[in-house]
Amino acid sequence: DDGPASPPSPMLFTVNTTNDAINGRCDDIHCSLREAIIAANFHTSIIDVIAFNIPGPGPHTISPGSALPTISDPVVIDGLSQPGAGCGSGPPTLQIQLDGSGAGNANGLDISAGNSGVLGLVINRFNLNGIMLRANGNSRIECNYIGVDIAGTSALPNGVGVFIFRSFNNTIGGADAGKGNLISGNLQHGVMILTGPGHNGSGNSVQGNLIGPDITGVAALGNGGDGVHIENAVSNTAIGGTGSRMGNIISGNSGSGVAIDGATNNTVLGNYIGTAATGLAVLANGQHGVYIYNAASNNTVGGISAAARNLISGNTQDGVRYRRQQLYRQPGTGQLYWHRRCRHSFFEQRQQWRFYCQWGLYQHYWGRQRRSP
Repeated sequence: DDGPASPPSPMLFTVNTTNDAINGRCDDIHCSLREAIIAANFHTSIIDVIAFNIPGPGPHTISPGSALPTISDPVVIDGLSQPGAGCGSGPPTLQIQLDGSGAGNANGLDISAGNSGVLGLVINRFNLNGIMLRANGNSRIECNYIGVDIAGTSALPNGVGVFIFRSFNNTIGGADAGKGNLISGNLQHGVMILTGPGHNGSGNSVQGNLIGPDITGVAALGNGGDGVHIENAVSNTAIGGTGSRMGNIISGNSGSGVAIDGATNNTVLGNYIGTAATGLAVLANGQHGVYIYNAASNNTVGGISAAARNLISGNTQDGVRYRRQQLYRQPGTGQLYWHRRCRHSFFEQRQQWRFYCQWGLYQHYWGRQRRSP
């Protein structure tokens, strides 16, 4: 008896061409990104790596002629492996661009495997989503440009930038230098997180990103919807945080900076929402800074520590708006029905305490607010 079989070793698949052809295998002679994904999917039960070593001066553009294969087995797609690419304390120098203008009705990268990573890519012009994470979780999206050109200064939109659908514990960006993404210029939301009853959509984090500005952080490219939109049974999402690099710059979007639609137990901490990255100039979102509605509950915006405070200023409508859905008894019938009541936000941008607001510490009334006992 030789004992149990050893687990398979990770495989390295190196993309060495910009073309989209399939010649039967991914090898040193020819390996397209499409071939590399197929090969990684075939090599199951281990996290493989797709690297890049495309000859000649960069940047290099890969233009799929149709949707790339869904990533069904864990893999790290590492655009930073291409010579000349880097993400550090300064602006990234990205060398691999995925151009979806010829791919039809497609996502840039569609990942159902979980436990995967996308690093150092420019992803633009896909009709659906720049990146879609669905089903299994624990993936990381770091140091990508999503919805913009390779310089990070012009919009080349996808539909949604990053769409997390019924998936959990994913990290968009991160607290360390060089992990944040630029997610701007997309036609709909920058980041959308959606789940439903019976599906796990908890524990996702969106940290250290530019969502709406260009790479300089001082000019707006915007997303056509909300900067970050979370909906339905999504819970325990961290938008920003209290670490030194966890906060996002969420500004210049056509909708609200952050929209929480019916979701519970989420946090919005340490972000700049409606300002440039300096915090000294207006880069307004087209609607509210933070919009909480449709019976969303137990969501926290800011905190009592300095690190938890958001800078929410300059937005076109309210800094924070809360619209709740309430259950009423119909007069004379005893029947219960849902009714949506809208009120003006208690959060006034001119007030000194605008940097702190935590739902649950306040009871809300028409025309005024009162501290809970």
